[in-house]
Amino acid sequence: MKNKINTNDVTSGFDYLRYFLSFSVIFIHSFGVVSGGDFAVNFILNNNLHYLTLPVLPMFFALSGFLVTSSLLRSRNIMIFLWMRVIRIYPALMVEVILSAILLGAILTSNSLPDYFSNSVFYEYLWNIVGYVHYKLPGVFENNPVKGVVNISLWTIPYELECYIGITIFSLLGLMKKPRLSLFILIALSVMHCFYVKINIQESIPTVALGGSSLILFFLAGVCINLNKDIIPHSWLLFFTTSVVGFYLLSQPLYSGFAALPIAYTTIWLGLLKPKKVPLLMGGDYSYGSYLYAFPIQQMMFQLTDVGKIFLGNFILSLSITLIFSVFSWHFIEKPMLKFKSIFS
Repeated sequence: MKNKINTNDVTSGFDYLRYFLSFSVIFIHSFGVVSGGDFAVNFILNNNLHYLTLPVLPMFFALSGFLVTSSLLRSRNIMIFLWMRVIRIYPALMVEVILSAILLGAILTSNSLPDYFSNSVFYEYLWNIVGYVHYKLPGVFENNPVKGVVNISLWTIPYELECYIGITIFSLLGLMKKPRLSLFILIALSVMHCFYVKINIQESIPTVALGGSSLILFFLAGVCINLNKDIIPHSWLLFFTTSVVGFYLLSQPLYSGFAALPIAYTTIWLGLLKPKKVPLLMGGDYSYGSYLYAFPIQQMMFQLTDVGKIFLGNFILSLSITLIFSVFSWHFIEKPMLKFKSIFS
């Protein structure tokens, strides 16, 4: 899967794909923020919008699997790879968690400041820094439709970390040098996932989003496509076929695990395109910052503004403010931390 176009006027499709998926998450969350989680879920299901929302997180994980594999293959040893993951994930996460706890929480809490800062829930929230997810801060967003939840987006972080651990084990076992075996492992895990769903989940109940363990399959599919890219064509016909098949399988809870490979192909096919560069968006990688800051901002906009209580208003207002924080996160935290990437080289 190679696209040989390379000029100063174009960029990687992965850049735009990150933005599209990040903004899609904000769009989807706007339903829940303004109307409450259960109502939003029912609205999405009743209007068949789940067919549009289902691929977002799977595509994120497939994209991550493909790109992280490239990072691992470029790394001279596993310590360099793991260090790159640490400096890419944790500094920005730490800053966001601290800002939410100390600044946003202190401003918006309904508790007195002494009670707020002495409450054990405040200190439990700081565990988010290391990926041990907690959603609540004392007295914050207690009257919002999504009651008491500061940052629901953080739920995927433990699964992303599990993906990194998994690919590290793959590397240590030498499986990165056995690309065909990786496909066999993916198929075997997809079959196991099918049996798990069959036993534990009623097939008749539609799903709006896949569970975290299912998302690991999509990450692994991205890994597999990277390792086998020498035999996989970059084909319009294959893209159309995998898109249709993948989207259909995602809508079937029992068989959703088998969507991993076709959805990963669809994602990576788009990522390997060479679209026209838009300089304003290509000044940095603002997708991770969008992921970190969007939901607290959406909750805050609902609490503080009338516009934020309307679905479309919440989306537009929150997206605008989120982009500001994303630019801050990239230029003042994420990018500067990359200077330390050679510490183990």
